[in-house]
Amino acid sequence: METSENLIYIKSLNYENMMDLGKILSQFILHSKVHLIYLKGDLGSGKTSLVRSILHGLGICETISSPSFSIIEMYDSCEKNIIHIDLFRIHSPYAWRTEEIRNCIENDKNLTLLEWPEKARLLPNPSLLIELLWSNESDPHGPRDIKISGIEISKLYRFINTKYLKKFKYE
Repeated sequence: METSENLIYIKSLNYENMMDLGKILSQFILHSKVHLIYLKGDLGSGKTSLVRSILHGLGICETISSPSFSIIEMYDSCEKNIIHIDLFRIHSPYAWRTEEIRNCIENDKNLTLLEWPEKARLLPNPSLLIELLWSNESDPHGPRDIKISGIEISKLYRFINTKYLKKFKYE
């Protein structure tokens, strides 16, 4: 693991540990004012799986569907409305500016988890940007490298500190 003031970089995280990271992120979300999280990564890199782990950690018990076709999935929690958006299928980089999507993204009372932010233009800066990369590109079922940055990165780093990160098993 490498860290700086602007980046947390976790190398070779297996699937189980990636799900643990989702639960830690959910605890951070509950204790912070994070409202906008972007997830970047190739198809199959684990973006939706990580979102499911985060949402389960936030107490969402229902089935969490990928919004690949619906674009938006919404969930109610005691704390705030949770919106999961997938921009993979949008046809214009400005399509997110339609009233429904824009309201979800810009309302800081929501928690919005947005996949494929690179498909859009002029998005607001995220609280967190999570990038998922294959540790070994020739092994798509293998471990992932995770890069986390964003406006709230220093608060996240203080929250999870080295003690939490040492719990992860690396390959």
